[in-house]
Amino acid sequence: MQEAFKAGLGKWKRLPWRGKKNAYVSWLSESMLQQTRVEAVERLFLHQLLRVFPDIESLAIAKEEVLKLWEGLRLLFSCKESS
Repeated sequence: MQEAFKAGLGKWKRLPWRGKKNAYVSWLSESMLQQTRVEAVERLFLHQLLRVFPDIESLAIAKEEVLKLWEGLRLLFSCKESS
């Protein structure tokens, strides 16, 4: 049983925000994961969001850019409410 458990753990998907020692990255991924699927967060997170908004300051001053990036996700309402 212990071996099966270990084997199962090894199959977990490696996500880009795991293991980062960056509070912004952790906060952003956790906020997004509360609202939508892991696959959608991973796609947006990896390919767009961190490249456009590498730190909390750049995210804080952005308004329309954030809405455009999050348009395809169910996060749009939450994004508008927190701005």
